[in-house]
Amino acid sequence: MNVVLREDLKAVLGKFGTVKFVDFKIGEDSGYVRFEQPEAAQKARATAVLAKEGGLIVKNFIAILEPVTGEAEEEYWNLLRGNQEKHWENKGNRGRRGKHHPDLEIIIQTGRPNKAQKVERNYR
Repeated sequence: MNVVLREDLKAVLGKFGTVKFVDFKIGEDSGYVRFEQPEAAQKARATAVLAKEGGLIVKNFIAILEPVTGEAEEEYWNLLRGNQEKHWENKGNRGRRGKHHPDLEIIIQTGRPNKAQKVERNYR
């Protein structure tokens, strides 16, 4: 398959620490990931920034890692809270609510117009 799955992201980012949550849908250009330890997010971002390709290779795509701060973090929280409220209304308020703190936004670059081109990997 020539699409990136949550499991693909988890496998690549799992090298830096335990990936606790991946909010990424098939076909989307970006998503969010949360690590158990904040240091893991820092390591992953540093590695991505220093990579020759400009990000981490996931399948045949480049994953650019950006920290989620400021307005972007606030927007994510508002969206998440709205979705959680709808979910819990349907569940009848059973269970406990957990908070998701995104550490990084993942941007998958594809070969679509106005986007970065797909990367060909050279195997020797």
